[in-house]
Amino acid sequence: MYFPPINELILYGVFDRGVPNQERIVLKTQNYLNLAPYGLLLTAQQNNIATPLHDQFFWLGETVLDPNTWVFVYTGAGFPRMTKTLVTNEPAYVLHWNRANVIFHQASLLPTLIRIDAAVSGKVHTLPLLPNS
Repeated sequence: MYFPPINELILYGVFDRGVPNQERIVLKTQNYLNLAPYGLLLTAQQNNIATPLHDQFFWLGETVLDPNTWVFVYTGAGFPRMTKTLVTNEPAYVLHWNRANVIFHQASLLPTLIRIDAAVSGKVHTLPLLPNS
């Protein structure tokens, strides 16, 4: 399946892989950007194919960021906040996946950035009869 590239938000990868309270995914905005349609999937890569793992999605939230803002998604616990990078003093938005343990302990596990362009929300309908099992 082909997906168009995401050029407005660059995924730099995982840093401090497997290190508690330091493991993070690093991204950077390229222009003014609302993060609402973006999320991260935990995927297993094998033979250059990334397969999403069951129940492993992180929504980046509805926040508008300026161009060239770093986005750090720590896999541990915490709260969202705006700050600056230590050395270059660039704007940085910090998020937390709030996982109890590190999630990128294996080199084959990777984050995959996705952009949601369409959605349908469930609503109550009269259901047809269920098929026989």
